[in-house]
Amino acid sequence: MLIANGGLIFIMAVTIKKIAELAGVSAGTVDRVLNKRGKIKPEIQKRIESISKALNYKPNSAARGLALCKKTIKIGIVSHVQLDYINYAVNECYKGIKMAEAEYSDFGFSFLYRFSKNFDVNSEILQIDSLLEENISILAITPINDLKISNKLDEVIKKGIPVFCFINDIVTKNKHYYIGINNYKAGCIAAGLFNLLKKEQLNIAVVSPSLSLMGNSLRLKGFEDIIKSSYQDSLSITSICIATNDNIESYNIIKEMLDKNPHTNAIFFASGAAKQGMKAINESEIKKPLIIAIDSSDVIRNSILNGNIMATINQNTFEAGYRTIKIIYDYIMFGYLPESASTFIDCEIMIKEHFI
Repeated sequence: MLIANGGLIFIMAVTIKKIAELAGVSAGTVDRVLNKRGKIKPEIQKRIESISKALNYKPNSAARGLALCKKTIKIGIVSHVQLDYINYAVNECYKGIKMAEAEYSDFGFSFLYRFSKNFDVNSEILQIDSLLEENISILAITPINDLKISNKLDEVIKKGIPVFCFINDIVTKNKHYYIGINNYKAGCIAAGLFNLLKKEQLNIAVVSPSLSLMGNSLRLKGFEDIIKSSYQDSLSITSICIATNDNIESYNIIKEMLDKNPHTNAIFFASGAAKQGMKAINESEIKKPLIIAIDSSDVIRNSILNGNIMATINQNTFEAGYRTIKIIYDYIMFGYLPESASTFIDCEIMIKEHFI
């Protein structure tokens, strides 16, 4: 590519990433067209070939050699919970990962999955160690927010293995990459929604998932901070309870919270536990509350359609899972890493009309 500047002409290398930007597609799609791998829509293929020809694209021999090499590249993926853990956000994220795995399966990548005991720090460390023994090239993980995990990830990074955190982030001394929503901002948005939808002073009960994940803590902090800074006159948090993955236990925790706070007239389901929460609400003596949730599970979707939940904030964890593998692919194939340590996925506000 020739660029003129003050009478001088600079020659800049044309990359697959640049072609992808101009064509409005992913680098992986460009790679498949140029290297004739996989089926691509004819109109997209024609656009990519036209752009690459116009720019006089010459393949990067190193990237092409890596793409064609027979060595299997092992990508380790660690979950913070067990395989049978029932949670909409987690399940959607893994659907995204699996979709990306299927899309990139013909590039010689091997995906090694490990599942920790639910929110168990020592178990997660054991899963990381088991992947290191397999000589992984990349580690993708939903980290539990604990100093032991931070230290272990720093060890991994020092070994030259890039670390990508999905759904949840963590603090490390060495640079890693996070893919997911801005959880602090999501909490702020939820508080703003309550203020917009209120018809009276709101006494809000918060049902939060485990605070052993930094994202959940940030979401709660954002919710509290924006109320304190902007909405003290109209919103107040009267109680906070931590729900579990056990249906009966969560129901009892939420029911007890509502019984102790009969003046509650608003509820924030900060993630999960909506099924148990709706049951507890229906059996409590509080009047019909204003409810805002996180995610769009079947229970939340149906509750929005029947008017029991006013709105929800979708974390788009499917996109977070898919995007994580795409970023890893771009790194392995082309050496690209995100400029920022955080790749924020858009969270969207969803109301009844969204599901009709």
